[in-house]
Amino acid sequence: MRIWALRRPCASVTTHTADMPEPLLPSDPFFAEEAAFNLHAAAEAQFWTTKDDAPGLIVTLPKLGYEFSNGQWVGRDPGGMFSYNSLLDIPIDSQTKFKVTTKGLGRRTFVTVVFYNDKDEVFGRFVGADPAQVAKASGLVGKTGEGEWTNPGIGSTQATFTKAQGTNKARITGISSAWIADFELPEAFVGIKIEVVGDLRYHRENLIRRGAYVRWISDHLIFFEDDVHSHEYTAYVRL
Repeated sequence: MRIWALRRPCASVTTHTADMPEPLLPSDPFFAEEAAFNLHAAAEAQFWTTKDDAPGLIVTLPKLGYEFSNGQWVGRDPGGMFSYNSLLDIPIDSQTKFKVTTKGLGRRTFVTVVFYNDKDEVFGRFVGADPAQVAKASGLVGKTGEGEWTNPGIGSTQATFTKAQGTNKARITGISSAWIADFELPEAFVGIKIEVVGDLRYHRENLIRRGAYVRWISDHLIFFEDDVHSHEYTAYVRL
């Protein structure tokens, strides 16, 4: 349980975002995407397995305000690039087919998510570096599934996450939105000191303060209004 309080923070931090990777060689996947599509946007893909062993996928285009989900909650993400020819090609609020593949080895592993329209034609692809093999761990690699693209708008602000050693009390401070969240982490975190910069993501700013429950998932803190297994989050911090 935690409480949102509206205060004005005074800290100054640097931005932590998933920048669009630069193509290195013709064999690099990003090089191929720039040749295949007209437009490209920085993106984040999240892969995980739920408590019921269901594979989860979310692809977020923060600057465009678009988000794809197969109906599960937020997981761990590799940053990357979404390539497409037109935003008009992205079907909103309708079932969309996707397929996940990977190529490469070790820290040079790349994950690709291909999206198909109702004619089974490719209208967009996400490519991201996945050195931690999170896509493989999710059980989605080599599989096809369905989900929905939405255009809810995605707000973002720089945020700091701090926790002193010897306590499980933590705080997230959103810089430009002047939000502060105080909450408690599990007792296993008591001996750890944390001070990192991340991104606070949300669909609507007026929903942030409704986040009464928090869940730690790998490199995310996710806030929910009703329970920690909800499909809908009020906000999350990517650390």
